[in-house]
Amino acid sequence: NGSVSTTTKTITFNDNIAPVSSNQLPVAENYTSDTTPTIYINITDTGSNVNTSLIVMEFAHDQGGIFSGFFNVTETLTVVYLGGERNGYQVKYTWGTDPLNEPSLAGGENISIRVNARDYSSSMNAMSQVKFNITIDTAAPNVTVVVPALAVNLTGENDNITVQVTDQWGNTVNTSDIYGALKSG
Repeated sequence: NGSVSTTTKTITFNDNIAPVSSNQLPVAENYTSDTTPTIYINITDTGSNVNTSLIVMEFAHDQGGIFSGFFNVTETLTVVYLGGERNGYQVKYTWGTDPLNEPSLAGGENISIRVNARDYSSSMNAMSQVKFNITIDTAAPNVTVVVPALAVNLTGENDNITVQVTDQWGNTVNTSDIYGALKSG
């Protein structure tokens, strides 16, 4: 009895905003005692959203001065929401998942991470590359009593004890965590 007409309209979305990164863990240029560290970074895009097929996470390691070169990894993606809307992904990878490229870590190794991403826009806007390093530090700091000399008894309530705290990685000792306990008797 009636006629149905169909109209198709193409809407062009001009997206010139590239994806951005945030919430990176561990923090860049930091130390961890974890020999199988998990790396997290959020990649979000307020325009056409992040193109998951164009997220590239790469690792390299330096062990004893020998640099491995970067290699791709297969990361885990979890959707990130902003105001109830999907706007990106948490990118996650745990070292040791690919034993062919990743040696076991014992301490002293430097791991370099770089992440690239693009969105779905026609120009495939590229995120500024994220590149950072972490160092595996499994060695505890060394504490040496400087004053008083060994086997010297302290006699006054104003006696001072001086200790020296050193770490093989230079200035990585968190001095806010240094405390002492004295035993009398």
